[in-house]
Amino acid sequence: MNTTHPMHINAESFAQTKSGKKTIERRLYDEKRQHLKVGDDILFTNDETGETLACTITGLCWFRDFATMVANLGYAKCGWDTEPKNPDADMERHWTKPDIKKYGALGIVLEVKK
Repeated sequence: MNTTHPMHINAESFAQTKSGKKTIERRLYDEKRQHLKVGDDILFTNDETGETLACTITGLCWFRDFATMVANLGYAKCGWDTEPKNPDADMERHWTKPDIKKYGALGIVLEVKK
């Protein structure tokens, strides 16, 4: 049985995911994300508008950090318009450097539900 996981997302990432441009959600692989499974759904809520978007998890990719994620999955699929100089520093606005080192990065491969 699949589970629906609620997650908040900023307006830019929400629009990129909704349009299909961004197919991989970047998250810390902490205790909360360790419960995600392929086939589960994510219900994203746009932080600015409250609009929701349902997606199905079609893949999960763990990496030691966000820089390794970008090197392996590509920056565009992960929601960056240009290749970031330091993906880990960019993600430190969401999580601390020690937490990134402790948990690593999770690429959640998504398919928008029709």
